[in-house]
Amino acid sequence: RCLKSSLAQTYKNFEIIVAAHGGTDGTATAVQMYLRDPRIRVISIPRTETYPPTLENHWFAGRVVPANVGLDHCRGDWIATLDDDDSWEPDCLETLLCFAQAHDYEFVSAGSENQNGKIPPYVVDGMKIGGIGTWLYRSYLGIFKFNPDCWRKRWNRVCDTDLQDRFRKAGVRMGYMDKVLAKIFPRPGDTATGFAAAKADKDKYLRHLAFK
Repeated sequence: RCLKSSLAQTYKNFEIIVAAHGGTDGTATAVQMYLRDPRIRVISIPRTETYPPTLENHWFAGRVVPANVGLDHCRGDWIATLDDDDSWEPDCLETLLCFAQAHDYEFVSAGSENQNGKIPPYVVDGMKIGGIGTWLYRSYLGIFKFNPDCWRKRWNRVCDTDLQDRFRKAGVRMGYMDKVLAKIFPRPGDTATGFAAAKADKDKYLRHLAFK
């Protein structure tokens, strides 16, 4: 789903880094069919314990290690992120890039929706920020890594809200488009998305996300 929507973009000048975080769900095999495309690289990252493995901590910090490894391998001028259960609208990258360039933004985001409809943006101090699947930002901001200790915090404990808060406090020029550019669908076998899906079948998710 994620790779198909990435390769279907109207904007074509990109690289795709698949950060494979010790998955056991067939992802590595599924990706093989796409590897003839020279824009795609797979980085394999072992799942070693980096936080107490509760369901909540997996949600807060589970993406941190693979996301940071992916950032270290980025070679382009802009960075975008997309989870395996997300998909972009075909014009997502082109629309976000034009929006950022037109207004000299360093970070832009947009609307997204799931099976229940449009997802409200995160709002702090009047600034709207869309879900991480709609983020596009200048590659030099890759020095801002995802926080491996975000789970220890009392607020903004999810690593993406922690990161966007640090962007904002650092004075990064940020813009938001009130247009749906990404969709989040339940994974096969689930009826919900995000943390709701994990809570609905806690035992399955803890097995799936167990450290090796």
